[in-house]
Amino acid sequence: MKRTTIVVAALCGFALMAACADGSSTSVTPTPSPEMSQAEEEPGALAGVTWVDGTPPTLEFETPLHLAEGASVFRVVREGDGPVVDPGDSLLIDCVIVDGADGSMLASTYLGSEPIGYTVTAEAAEGDYVWDAVVGQRQGAQIIIAVTYAAASTATAEVEPTTSVLALTITAVAAGPDGGEVLSRAEGETVTPSSPDLPVVELAADGSPSITIPETLLTSTELVSEVLIRGSGPPLAVGQGVWVHYSGWLTDGTQFDSSWAGTGEPFTFTLGGSVITGWNQGLEGVPVGSQVLLVVPPELGYQDQEMGSIPANSTLIFVVDVLGSA
Repeated sequence: MKRTTIVVAALCGFALMAACADGSSTSVTPTPSPEMSQAEEEPGALAGVTWVDGTPPTLEFETPLHLAEGASVFRVVREGDGPVVDPGDSLLIDCVIVDGADGSMLASTYLGSEPIGYTVTAEAAEGDYVWDAVVGQRQGAQIIIAVTYAAASTATAEVEPTTSVLALTITAVAAGPDGGEVLSRAEGETVTPSSPDLPVVELAADGSPSITIPETLLTSTELVSEVLIRGSGPPLAVGQGVWVHYSGWLTDGTQFDSSWAGTGEPFTFTLGGSVITGWNQGLEGVPVGSQVLLVVPPELGYQDQEMGSIPANSTLIFVVDVLGSA
């Protein structure tokens, strides 16, 4: 189940969450310039920017720092010593974004206590300055990136083109069950369900699941974690980054969420982190490559809180494909 976190536009290309002084946040949707280039390694443009270690790290530079609209540059501060990042790899990245105008922090993955997932796809290379900066680097590398977006719109005002500066660390490079790329769907041995009172899962050609809920659905105060496809990879452990595809339903069959919809990008989280307890408990020890059916009682889900289309005190049903870990 999705955790609440900061979504960093400079990494994902979607929405930049600028932290406000009172702790609230304002969503800004940047519009990349048609001239937005891939990041070019121009150390001279960032020669005056100093990376200061800390949690989070800080960037010191003379303000204002400004690039031409659509421009982006990067500089490797420290080389990594882990696996090399190749196109197609999935990464965990920690990142701090500061305003080039005054050096103030705009967003940080550290505020959510968990790194975010990023996939280095060839399709994303066009205009993706993060892709160009991380490909060929090793896990552990620390990189400074500066980028200028075109004008953006908020709910209340137009935002002029602005330069942001990123302190980025490649925290981990993910792997599928065989040590290669993260899977696109579960792969392994099919396992016969232990009870006829569990939802029946059917898979579409692309692997996306649908379910049929029996009238005698097994619900209780206990968590149900049932492996439907047993993968051949290492078992998941607390503290690992995990890549999954998932769909979730209420017990009346209403689907409330699915990572298969929209862009079809996997969901990334840290096991033992800020996902619901039913996920942390139900996925620990599951081999990478597996598909798991979870029936999560309210006590291990959202309890007496209403969450969007999920009523309070709801039992939740999930089908989770474990695609990779790091």
